[in-house]
Amino acid sequence: MIILEFRFQAPFQKASGLLKNHRIPCVSEAAMEGWRPSFIFLFEEAVRTATQREALRQARSLEKEDQAQRNIHQVLNLAVPQ
Repeated sequence: MIILEFRFQAPFQKASGLLKNHRIPCVSEAAMEGWRPSFIFLFEEAVRTATQREALRQARSLEKEDQAQRNIHQVLNLAVPQ
């Protein structure tokens, strides 16, 4: 099983749409609260063709961009000693 996690809605929606456009069966769960992540669940066996593999690669790239953006926006909590 492949699980993609997103904190921002724009890359989540792009990745979800990309996978659905290439007819890759997946479950997209959008976060109901802003602080919760959104997830896309799919099975590796569902990715069969070269174009579907490319779509999955692009979705994973969007997930990595989301993680990089999350690290930029991450603010240290100075009230808690580390």
